[in-house]
Amino acid sequence: MTDLVILIKSYRGDLEIAHRLLDSLTRYNSDSIPTYLVVPQSDIDSFRSIAGNSVEILAEEQLQEHLVSEPFGGMTTGYINQQLVKLSFWELGLADNYLVLDSDVEMIRPFAKSEFLASDGHPYSVLTQDKDMLADPQYYNDQWRTREAWINTIATELGYSGPWPVRTCHANTVFNSEVLQDMKEKVLAPRRWAYSDLLKTAPYEFSWYNIWLQVSGVIPVRPCEPWIKTFHSESEHLAFLASPATLDDVKRAYSGISVQSNFARYKDLPPTSATKEEFLGKYLSYSEYVRLGLAKARDTWTRRSRRSSR
Repeated sequence: MTDLVILIKSYRGDLEIAHRLLDSLTRYNSDSIPTYLVVPQSDIDSFRSIAGNSVEILAEEQLQEHLVSEPFGGMTTGYINQQLVKLSFWELGLADNYLVLDSDVEMIRPFAKSEFLASDGHPYSVLTQDKDMLADPQYYNDQWRTREAWINTIATELGYSGPWPVRTCHANTVFNSEVLQDMKEKVLAPRRWAYSDLLKTAPYEFSWYNIWLQVSGVIPVRPCEPWIKTFHSESEHLAFLASPATLDDVKRAYSGISVQSNFARYKDLPPTSATKEEFLGKYLSYSEYVRLGLAKARDTWTRRSRRSSR
């Protein structure tokens, strides 16, 4: 087995944004980390033309024994199965570790294996308490409280004892095969659970992994901040667009950007290389642009008038 690969789980509905991700990997995957794209068998032909020679496409049906055919918990079958693929991919025996990237990620600068693996081969793990999001009233009311309840359910199930809030991540981290095998043997097997039972208990595959990583002691826990700058909401993205920060500023801290597809898709947002004006053009109506222009003109007139009266 190789020490690290990249795993992308996608489907035909995300073909366009997956194409962006694959193009960015072609440009920036400095160490040529092997990349696996897992899609339904029926979608493979749609992805062949965009995958390139450096990407191996696998049918998700290779993990059929872990997949479901009916929805549950308010999630679609496809959404459940993409979580199940991430949790069970290690069973294919392809890698000791795999970096899971969502289709809506774009890499924005060259990245190397050393960003994800320490010199002894153990992975760094994205583990944060997201206190900035806890302090955001909109995120707290819309998402935090529900998400926290589910994550605390996982923590209780796995015997996690702190610190609180639980350290975990939303996505885009490295999964270690030893940790997942240990979880299967010590969490699933005694309960006679399938991977799907984890999600029926709490639908957060990354937190099942992250919390067991911290509880089990199977490998050293090496926490790190996210490699991917994620915009979780329109308001968060708009705040960035209104700031003086540029893509070059983001590159200093992050390897990639994710503008979450739950709002980027219906806004038809452009790739990360687009200008702020192009992004704002998707958000603002003509009347809002006119009002913005008038407000700017009034502000300029007021400031000049004040200077001239001094």
